[in-house]
Amino acid sequence: MTNALRERLVPLGTSLPVIQIMKRVVEEGALNQLDLARKIEIEPSALCRIVVELESKGLVTRERDPGDKRRVLVTATPAGEALLGRTQPHMLAGLEPITSRLTRSERTQLCSLLEKLVAGG
Repeated sequence: MTNALRERLVPLGTSLPVIQIMKRVVEEGALNQLDLARKIEIEPSALCRIVVELESKGLVTRERDPGDKRRVLVTATPAGEALLGRTQPHMLAGLEPITSRLTRSERTQLCSLLEKLVAGG
């Protein structure tokens, strides 16, 4: 699945870690970098490099957490939200050959199970 997604994202000039970051900050709002690294299971130093690049491209902003000046919050910009919107159809298309082997019922069940795993319950 990861390879299928990578193949769709490279021509768009982005990567799976970038989309994972953007998806989290768009859906959850401002996140501190350490929590974000944990959520997408990436080393904090690697996340920091990617976030600096995203900031230079105008896709995210970084600012000190007013409640804890030691933490840096990452927030999506409108351009970052637009990038996520543009890439989602390509990602779904990349997964189609894999998921097409499942019946509609199996796809629904798979989605439910994955959502349960992600929710931790």
